[in-house]
Amino acid sequence: MGIRILKDLREKEQTRALYEQNFEDPKIFIDYYYHEKCKDNLIFVKEEKGQILSMLHLNPYLVSVCGKKVKSFYIFAVATDKNHRHEGHMTELLRAAFSYMKDQKIPFCFLLPVEVAIYEWIGFFVLCDLVRERDDSGLPTGRERTEEIEDNYDIY
Repeated sequence: MGIRILKDLREKEQTRALYEQNFEDPKIFIDYYYHEKCKDNLIFVKEEKGQILSMLHLNPYLVSVCGKKVKSFYIFAVATDKNHRHEGHMTELLRAAFSYMKDQKIPFCFLLPVEVAIYEWIGFFVLCDLVRERDDSGLPTGRERTEEIEDNYDIY
């Protein structure tokens, strides 16, 4: 079937099993993510015979660049079914997402990779190191001062 973009919350829920297979986040975080963050994100999926083989989430963000608010996307939860890795699915999804962002005139995107080397070949580079503190719930703690970072971080 190829690549398509999931926009409906019910359709997006179909990617949850793949998320749980690939990431070790606690259930409370996954519940939060799929109920809250998936309301306004886009999920690119690679399908074959009705099965989702691979996914890539684009979470929208407004970023301040030289004092101007700019639309951007945070690439999140890039994953492939363990039985279909190393078949080029991630590359296809990244190219589809880049094409979509180009069409939407999105000037840049960002990600927080588990392993930097996975994305260097396609042009990503380390901008800064970010350490997130979590309590036992798995949800970000107030110590991150996330709102302050979002309000004040400016790119020059």
